[in-house]
Amino acid sequence: MSSASTNDADKSRSAARAAHGVDGRTSTDGGGKKTLVVVRDFVPPQGFDRVVFGSVVMFFSLAAMVGLGYLEPGTAAWRFLEGMRLPRGPAGLRWLVNLIALPTLFIHIAEVLWLDRSRLVPHGVERGSRVWFLWLGAVFFDGVCTYKRFDRHVKALEAG
Repeated sequence: MSSASTNDADKSRSAARAAHGVDGRTSTDGGGKKTLVVVRDFVPPQGFDRVVFGSVVMFFSLAAMVGLGYLEPGTAAWRFLEGMRLPRGPAGLRWLVNLIALPTLFIHIAEVLWLDRSRLVPHGVERGSRVWFLWLGAVFFDGVCTYKRFDRHVKALEAG
């Protein structure tokens, strides 16, 4: 085969791969199975994932309030929490938030780094792209739900 016809065939294969969301690189899906699927879109949280996402947003908001001094005796937030009759009251909640805020932050940062390394890069998601930021933002707030959602999305793409 001449080099001109080889180049035409390569271009044709590249165009076909691009049309089907596939490129020429192989990757693994985490289970060792080789795949050619390239992820080009983001799947937002749905169902229970939204509950997890909202809960983590609420926790980090509460941690910010504690850290910035908005949850102190006499503040509106303190009075609101007193009305909720929490076990150990607002002081107990503030103690708990202070106890787990940093470990929680570090765990969520680790989840972001691991999603990038184990899922996004192997499936061709370009670092710095809009899709990359959306997946990383999602995993920061809903953690393992994002991993499951990403893996389901890859399986759906593989199935065609």
